[in-house]
Amino acid sequence: IDLQFEYKSKSVGKGFFENFDKLVGREINQNLSKGQVIKTRHLKENFMVSEGQSVIIFSNLYGINVRMEGNALQNGHFNELIKVENISSGKIIQGKVINEKKILINY
Repeated sequence: IDLQFEYKSKSVGKGFFENFDKLVGREINQNLSKGQVIKTRHLKENFMVSEGQSVIIFSNLYGINVRMEGNALQNGHFNELIKVENISSGKIIQGKVINEKKILINY
């Protein structure tokens, strides 16, 4: 077992996790000691889209839907504007992060 939950009688401060669900898929940004309480400051930021990730660039304007493959050039959270590269044209455009795979270019 890599992780285990324990009851701590002493105060451990703020920013700790109470269950595994919020830790699954996250990466730590520093070495931790055995028995150390994992806090949010110990984890890398959890972006919705990561730099270098394959994404779908889409546009829905006047009832016309266009979808194309892209590559995220920046990390981004939900509703954040990031730069993406259109794979077919090589153009760099800016779009809004909609979910883990979609970037909206007309907003």
